[in-house]
Amino acid sequence: MRVNEYPILLVNGSMTGNLTSATMPVTQGYIGAVQAVWTGTPTGTLQLAISNDGVIWSVYSGSQVTLSGAAGNFLWNLISCGFNYVQLQYVFGSSSGTLNVSSSYKGV
Repeated sequence: MRVNEYPILLVNGSMTGNLTSATMPVTQGYIGAVQAVWTGTPTGTLQLAISNDGVIWSVYSGSQVTLSGAAGNFLWNLISCGFNYVQLQYVFGSSSGTLNVSSSYKGV
């Protein structure tokens, strides 16, 4: 079984503005996960963006997580990935924090 070669998507991202993680190719994966861990008191939205070509990105339906001013974490479980690429986006609201994002996928 093939395992993700790109486990770390973002290290110590400053949550004082919008952020986009590195892109994780899932072209040979069929299950995956993306985990975000943040500190500080950020407000805003975390969401997954997906793409078939790595150029045009769409927000993954139902992936939005609202941050309301406290440290925390969230893990998205991706099953039957029909897309080729995924990345995490943070849409800034207010305040500040630090964001780290890791990932995993398995395939043939």
